Amino acid sequence: ADGFFVDNSTGKIAVDPTTINETFSNYTNDHGALLGKLNDSLKTKGKWIVANTAGSGTAGEPIAKAGVTYLEEFALRPVSSNHVQFDDLAAMLAYRRQLSGGKAYEILDSLVQNLDVNDPRVQLTTLAMYYTLADPNLSMLMMNGGNEPASSWTRHWTDAIKYNVGQPTGAFKLAQTGLDPTNKSLTYKVYSREYQNALVLYKPLSYTRGVNGTTADNTATVYQLDGTYRPVKADGTLGTAVNRITLRNGEGVVLAKVK
Repeated sequence: ADGFFVDNSTGKIAVDPTTINETFSNYTNDHGALLGKLNDSLKTKGKWIVANTAGSGTAGEPIAKAGVTYLEEFALRPVSSNHVQFDDLAAMLAYRRQLSGGKAYEILDSLVQNLDVNDPRVQLTTLAMYYTLADPNLSMLMMNGGNEPASSWTRHWTDAIKYNVGQPTGAFKLAQTGLDPTNKSLTYKVYSREYQNALVLYKPLSYTRGVNGTTADNTATVYQLDGTYRPVKADGTLGTAVNRITLRNGEGVVLAKVK
């Protein structure tokens, strides 16, 4: 074996602590420290640990701090996350990277709800959300892995990945915000991130006070680009050059720079 996959490694007690003789008062930190010791020992043998921290939240912080590579199952929910959930995920990843000091790799798994994983829109939005958040040195993408671990490889891939976006030239930023055209009580946000060879845009679901917008076509808004770009298609080819793009809620694009 090349190492250990520690599943459901959330750092949270999964049993009633009153039924156990040992103290669980420092369980979260102890759990992270234990995985860290095992990880350090295995490194000397060229092996490693991957911990599944799905839904762990702050309880996963000691794991990252110990430099343990983690799989955040269902982290990316490209067509069902609202912009508050996106901001929360971005903040969690940034803090874990800070804690690990660049020692812990992160595998970001995607979960698609209400649409099919082979829909080109879904594939491109998943990739766009990942590129918006990814650390070029630490992050890896796993498409639809936790949801369908045994399905065909075609349900875990898009040829759009083959397009070389290059390195990011900075962090993502809020590029546009406004009112959802289908519900003026909801606010939408469009996030952008510059890469050497591409511009990435991602628009989560609109949101306000516990209410999400939909992914329907009539949620589309226009984003004016700062130049001319060619959209990367799911099959890896490039579309016709454009200087503006229309995005629905729960939609993202990778735009190749026209030189």
